[in-house]
Amino acid sequence: KQWYQRRVRGGRHVNAPVAVELAHAVRKHKLSKGFLVKLIEGRSRGVRYNSLHDVENAADSSFSPVLYLTLEILGYRSVEADHAASHLGRCESLVGLVRSIPHLRNKGMCLLPNSTLAKAGLSQTAAIRGEDKEALKNAVHDI
Repeated sequence: KQWYQRRVRGGRHVNAPVAVELAHAVRKHKLSKGFLVKLIEGRSRGVRYNSLHDVENAADSSFSPVLYLTLEILGYRSVEADHAASHLGRCESLVGLVRSIPHLRNKGMCLLPNSTLAKAGLSQTAAIRGEDKEALKNAVHDI
């Protein structure tokens, strides 16, 4: 994580191919380094959600920066476009979270926020085991 950040910020050179390409993209497209750093930091954090607010915060660090950078590459730099990208990034995150339920369940995992599970009367273990499909449906509906 740190060497990607150093490379993106233009510090000490790191010869890892991905870091080199990131630095090249920053120069070529005059990208905001802050978005890349936020993306790197967001993707390197562990994933555990206590609330939907945690999911939205994670989206602001992992999904939205990709959209901000895409807008910059396409030449769109405005508060309105960034605002729309922020909402779209949150939406993508929530959709991805819901879509991941069956796949993660097969791996014995559940990333649904604890508060959402509790509101539906469901534990993570019960969600993983698929014990109460109606409660899981309610949790997904709440998201």
